[in-house]
Amino acid sequence: MLLLQHGAAMDTATKDMYTALHIAAKEGQEEVAAILVENNASLKATTKNGFTPLHIAAKYGNMNVANILLQKQSKLDVQGKNDITPLHLACHYDHPNVANLLLEKGASSHLASQNGHTPLHIAARKNQMDIASTLLENGANANAESKAGFTPLHLSAQKGHYDMTNLLIEHGADPNHKAKNGLTALHLCAQEDFIRVASILVKNGANVESQTETGYRPIHVAAHFGNLSMIRFLLKHNAEIDVRTNQNYTSLHQAAQQGHAHIVSALLEGNASHKARTNDGLTALNIAQKLGYISVMEVLKGLPYDSATPDNKNWEEKYKVIAPESLQETSFMSDSDDEGVTKEEKQQFTQSNNYCLAENFDSDGVNLGKLHFRSFLISFLVDARGGTMKGCRHSGVRIIVPPRRATMPIRVTCRLIKLSKVANPPPLMEGEALATRIIEMGPVGARFLGPVLLDIPNFASVRGKEREIIILRSENGETWKEHDNSADNDDTLLNTPYGT
Repeated sequence: MLLLQHGAAMDTATKDMYTALHIAAKEGQEEVAAILVENNASLKATTKNGFTPLHIAAKYGNMNVANILLQKQSKLDVQGKNDITPLHLACHYDHPNVANLLLEKGASSHLASQNGHTPLHIAARKNQMDIASTLLENGANANAESKAGFTPLHLSAQKGHYDMTNLLIEHGADPNHKAKNGLTALHLCAQEDFIRVASILVKNGANVESQTETGYRPIHVAAHFGNLSMIRFLLKHNAEIDVRTNQNYTSLHQAAQQGHAHIVSALLEGNASHKARTNDGLTALNIAQKLGYISVMEVLKGLPYDSATPDNKNWEEKYKVIAPESLQETSFMSDSDDEGVTKEEKQQFTQSNNYCLAENFDSDGVNLGKLHFRSFLISFLVDARGGTMKGCRHSGVRIIVPPRRATMPIRVTCRLIKLSKVANPPPLMEGEALATRIIEMGPVGARFLGPVLLDIPNFASVRGKEREIIILRSENGETWKEHDNSADNDDTLLNTPYGT
């Protein structure tokens, strides 16, 4: 108040375009916000991402500040960057009290963000039952489509939210609604193996034979992702076992391609045809032979074929992996989560967590899946053909999995963690220190048919024989023991094409 009495500029902004009112809204300073509003602080001022003070109050769940702003006719449905409204933010950050306030004041539940997500899409994906109920009571459309054609039911089903799926169907959500690529909610359940949600969908008329644009049905998707329970569920509900995609792939082809021997066995028990051929003339056995899945070949090779068991060892044609469509939509918050965070703070955050950034990795060979990253987490898919991942900048981490070491497709994940971020850090005696960041690998319990190489650079100096480098490992994240890798050394790892 003293500053205002001495002529302080009301709407002076930071380099992120935060005014004093934005900061008061963020921190929940009701008295400060009230004084600023009484002195005609701008309610329309926007940050660099187009957020008004009401956006900020909604994001941080400060209901009383939001009330003060609304009493002064702050615009309810102003859209910031990516067309985000205050209601979107209240839903995204799970503030039902603010969401209810905005709806009571007349906020629109139909406005969509840049990717087409309405507030109901957000509530459905994040399983916010109270907010979703309020939105539906205020006329939200349960069949609203995103830009890619996905409805709130798609997002709820993909996440396995049983009660949310039920709520949406009760309010008219269509279980057979197709996205632009043809995916239905049941396809997404089949991908994630959510039987309970699938049972709701089927009970309410979901078609187990619904096709995507490329001809994939839920049973193909379940076979592709190795979901045995879903396979059995679909067969129980009369799904056709030998139905084909546009490229004439059956569920058996799909399971063989992914190395899922247990799915192949289950499908054969259900009388799936092992003689079926794709558009390229391949049987399931052909595909398994091409990709080197020994466990799948063992299941298939003893069966009778129309001619001699195919031998693909001399085939020069490169096999192209075929996959079903997926739900791929950019988060509407992708460019707005860092509102108010400086470049230096981002750098400190990255360094403190030090996950392997995707841009720091090269993938050698053509046999790898695409690199995926979320929150600085890096991962890659390795199958019977082997693969490698390298950190080519500051991290320098290298993982080599030679061919025929994976029993089935495995998505290997890696991140580097600071000691202070570990719940149960390795015990260090006096005079001991870490010579590298702690490496967290996944998936937990993964096993290979032979040694793989994990190469991690360190910053220790052994000073001749004065110092010793010891490797510690933990299987459960709680207890640590010394790892003796003398028996694991395999010089052939460094001589593979993946080690170059």
